Amino acid sequence: MNRLLLLAAVTLVAGCAGHGSHSESEEHGHHHHGSEIVFSEEQQKRFDIKTEKAVPSPYCEIIKTSGEILPAQGDEATIVATVAGTVEFSRKANIGSRVLKGEAVASICSRNLASGDQYLKAKATYEAAKKEYERDVELLKNDIVSESHHDQSKLAYEQAKAEYEALARNASESGVKAVAPFSGFITSLLAKQGEYVEVGQPVATVSQNIKMQLLCNLPERYASSLGDISDATFRCADGTVLSVKENGGRILNYGTSVSSGYIPVYFEFNKNSSAIQGSFVEVCLKGRQTEDKISIPESALTEDQGIFSVFVRLDEDCFAKKEVKILSSDGIRAAVSGLEEGDEVVTEGAMHIKLASVSAVPSGHNHNH
Repeated sequence: MNRLLLLAAVTLVAGCAGHGSHSESEEHGHHHHGSEIVFSEEQQKRFDIKTEKAVPSPYCEIIKTSGEILPAQGDEATIVATVAGTVEFSRKANIGSRVLKGEAVASICSRNLASGDQYLKAKATYEAAKKEYERDVELLKNDIVSESHHDQSKLAYEQAKAEYEALARNASESGVKAVAPFSGFITSLLAKQGEYVEVGQPVATVSQNIKMQLLCNLPERYASSLGDISDATFRCADGTVLSVKENGGRILNYGTSVSSGYIPVYFEFNKNSSAIQGSFVEVCLKGRQTEDKISIPESALTEDQGIFSVFVRLDEDCFAKKEVKILSSDGIRAAVSGLEEGDEVVTEGAMHIKLASVSAVPSGHNHNH
C-alpha cells in the first residue's frame, strides 16, 4: 500500500485494510460515504487527537446579542486629591502595577501655590483653634465668656481638627499622599505628572481585579425568556470564548424597563485575562431548555465554502468525513444534525485529519473488507 507524505507531517494511507471489519462497523451504526482517511495511532498521539461520543443531551435556547465588559461594583475605586496642588506620581504608579492598601500612588504638593502649603495652613489653623478653645474652656468656668462664644470656638476647633487630621494621616515631605483604599492594580492614571489638580479631582483608579461584570442587551422580543436565562458565553477580543458559569460567575439581575428596544441583563464572573474591561463582545445568552440534541465542541467543526463537516472515527486508525448542519451554537458547543448517537467525533485535531482527507482513496480500496 502506497503512503503519501503531506506537509511533511501527515502520512496519508488509502483505505483501512486490516483495521476492523465491515460487520464490526455496521454493529456500531456507522454508514460511511466518500474517502476514508488512515491516521495511525502514533500520528494521533503526536497531534493530540481527541474524540467524544455523540450523545443527545439537554440543550438550551440560544439568544445572540451584544454586551460590554465592566468592572464589578465595589471592585474598583477612584483615588482623588485631598488638597489642591501639583501631582507627583510615585515611581510604581504605572497602569497594571500592583499597589497595597494605604500605599501612595501620588503626592499632591501645594507649597509652591500662591495660597501656600495647605497642610501647613491646616496645621496652623488647627493649633490656633485648639488654643482658642482651651482658653475659652477656662474662661467659661469663671463666667468671663458666654456659653455661645464657647460653643462657637468648640465648633471651630473640631472642624479645624478634622481637616488637619485628614491631611496629617497622609502628609509627607513631598506633599499630601493620595493612597490606594485597598490592595489591587492601577487601571488608569487620570492626571498628568506635574499637573495642577483641585480638591476632589480624580488622580487614578485602582481595581481589586477579582471580579468583572458582563452587561448584555436582551432584545425586547425575548422578554418572556428573562426568567430562564442562567448563563452566557461571550467572545473576547483575542477570540477566546468564555462561559460565565465556568468562570465562577452567575446572573446578578436584569432591568425592569426597556430602553431602545433592549432589556439590560447583568452577570458577574471571575477576572479572566482575555476579558478586557470596557470592550464590547458578542454574547450568547442561554435561555430555556429545549428538547435533547446532539451537541459537539466548536473545535470539532471544519468548514468548506459554507458547508460544515466533522470527522468520525471508524476504528483505531481510520476516519471518515461527515457533513453536519448547525442548529444553534453558544460559541463553545454547537447543536447539530447529521450525526447518529454513538458516532465518535474528533473534537481536537480535526484540522490534521482534514489535511489527510485531501488524498483520494485509490480505486479498489475502501472500508468494506
